[in-house]
Amino acid sequence: MNYLKYYILLIIGTVIFIYNAIAAGIVGGKMVLDDKYKDYLVFSNPPYTARNISEIDKILYSAQTSGYPYIAIIALIFNVVVIVMMRKNKSKKKNVSRT
Repeated sequence: MNYLKYYILLIIGTVIFIYNAIAAGIVGGKMVLDDKYKDYLVFSNPPYTARNISEIDKILYSAQTSGYPYIAIIALIFNVVVIVMMRKNKSKKKNVSRT
């Protein structure tokens, strides 16, 4: 029962991460619709067509034009912190039961 709060936090953090990761992918996919999209390209090789744009350039474009990737990273870090807290709490309970 004590782990229920951790599982709820993990579910909330995962939903936020997935939503923002998908939203960042959508924003990055719309990069070719921008008039100056060639200014944002770093890792792509010419010819610059919609098929030749690298995924890294799309991620960088979405990071420059929206906040979705940042929120996704924060949600991912939040999930890691919750998992670490859950493991620490589990190890404390084992040590208490042994004494």
